[in-house]
Amino acid sequence: MRRSSAHFLFCALVFLSPLCWGQQAPGGAACSLPVPPFAFNRPNIFNDQQEEWLGEAEANQLEPDYILLPEKDSVELTRIGQKLLAQLPPTPIHYHFRIYEAEDANAFSLVGGYVYVSRKLIADVRSEDEIAGVLAHEIGHIYTHQVATEYTRMFKVRMNLTSMGSQDDVNDKMQQLLNVRMKYNEDLSDDQLDKDEFVADRVGMYAMTRAGYAPRAFAECLDRISANKGRLGSFLTDMLDINSIETRRVRAAKSLTNELPTECKNQAPGASPEFKEFQEKIRSAPVNWLIDPTPGLKSFKVDPPLRPALDQVRFSANGQYVLAQDETSIHVLARSPLRLLFSIDAPGAENAHFTPDSTQVVFHYQTMRVESRNTGKPHEP
Repeated sequence: MRRSSAHFLFCALVFLSPLCWGQQAPGGAACSLPVPPFAFNRPNIFNDQQEEWLGEAEANQLEPDYILLPEKDSVELTRIGQKLLAQLPPTPIHYHFRIYEAEDANAFSLVGGYVYVSRKLIADVRSEDEIAGVLAHEIGHIYTHQVATEYTRMFKVRMNLTSMGSQDDVNDKMQQLLNVRMKYNEDLSDDQLDKDEFVADRVGMYAMTRAGYAPRAFAECLDRISANKGRLGSFLTDMLDINSIETRRVRAAKSLTNELPTECKNQAPGASPEFKEFQEKIRSAPVNWLIDPTPGLKSFKVDPPLRPALDQVRFSANGQYVLAQDETSIHVLARSPLRLLFSIDAPGAENAHFTPDSTQVVFHYQTMRVESRNTGKPHEP
């Protein structure tokens, strides 16, 4: 969808005018940006606890598709993230910071406090200030409940749901959402998604500046990892819909930085000894994907053998069953004693999962065909 010139001019004025951001930060700190908006004027059916439950459910669905480094390797990210969160009004949502292996320098976040940063991005940043800017931006998405409002819209459009209940209710509705066909009008518009990026940038820059990080590092890092190559564009090229979202974000970030006193905007990025040690380890140490075995575990041979290896392993909610999936099959095992119950031929199936009551295994294909098997009666679909 093409954006109108009037819309771009409005956005440019809103994003760059301090009058839209409220009052100055408490205490009148010399290096503090104006207070950004911390809430969206979009429907949100989740309270903070329900957002955490939704985030946990989403993380459980997503993480098997990624190679995550052990949690102990993310201690430094957690330190920086908590330092940033301390600059924002208190929130009951608990944040989780993890590192994943990927070919690109990137980061993303899920609802309910889940932030993921690629190992390549950590190795690429030139200062602690830059990684603080990345984390602060992702925190901005979560803190302003952006993803929760997107899920609110999806639940309303797909399933006509307008409320959530207990954790079991959230998990159940999340499973239902995965099995309901997508609708053309459920996604936010490109204009709305772009606005979300700007708001997350402003919240992020506010937090990192108050935390003592160099504000200019945000625009410098964004410009480099997005391959923007220094382009800034102008209001005119915005109105002609020529500039990319990255170009406009870099320009807005530089404009924010330039509003600060000279000693603040010229502050040089740096790194604490803890971060230097952390980054060096990420850059040089080989990644050990093996987790120390739990004492007392026994090996179990699957017959027929997996082809070629496991893609995912899941436990049922009641703890009685184990799901082991490879590229062509889904194996369901009883946990105690450990034994193979049955296997399902499912070449090309997406990640399978147990239903919340542990009575069925459900999986689907890219063609949107959905199948299920009863854990107690494996031969009955």
